[in-house]
Amino acid sequence: GYRAGGVNQHPRLDAQNRPYNPEHLLNFEVGYRTISARSTTSLTVFHAMRSDQQVSLSSQQDPGDPNSFFYFTANAAGGRVSGIEVERSYLIAPSLRISTAMGLLRTHVDAYTSSTADSLGNRAAAHAPHNTRRYAVDYAGKGGLFAGLEYTSTDRFYHSDSHDQQADAHRLVHGRLGYRHGPYTVAIWGRNLLDKRYTVRGFFFGLAPPDYTETLYKSYGEPRQLGLSLSAAFQ
Repeated sequence: GYRAGGVNQHPRLDAQNRPYNPEHLLNFEVGYRTISARSTTSLTVFHAMRSDQQVSLSSQQDPGDPNSFFYFTANAAGGRVSGIEVERSYLIAPSLRISTAMGLLRTHVDAYTSSTADSLGNRAAAHAPHNTRRYAVDYAGKGGLFAGLEYTSTDRFYHSDSHDQQADAHRLVHGRLGYRHGPYTVAIWGRNLLDKRYTVRGFFFGLAPPDYTETLYKSYGEPRQLGLSLSAAFQ
């Protein structure tokens, strides 16, 4: 794999931080899949080695000016990514199916330095949770009624390559209920049914005077959403 280099365009960025080099990736992957009338199972194992790994760093160029905070792309040292993905689907009745998925991920960014910090890396990559899980039950009756319930779990992860603040683990529940007749489908659905508050991004910089102490500012995921969908398929 190959990711092209380029130039950061922010006008306040130091000249030495404007260009960044290409990243090269060597990935090894092996998988197994089996399909029967009632079940489907797949297993994937992978390991990747990254050279001149591109990372997204943040910097507040002027300690007294929060508007000078921005992200830019830079090169770390090497890194590696290893993981296992398992998916399983099973038809326990003619109209009822259960499915599960699990992901185990281990990442590492080698230690490196940049103009914004003396020491970075030597830890897991940003936005790379160690564990993810999904469990789902789906019903599809012959009369057109269908329903589904899904539970997802995401482990904690680093918000950014620039700091060590982490997002907490979170668990979400989604569901849907509908009816299908010929080409027409009507469904009610809900996302994040338990209305959990969880973070998806984190920004760490000084905003409040007079000391402009570095503080974590969080961006949250979507709250509970409920909706009604109507659709028609024409052939």
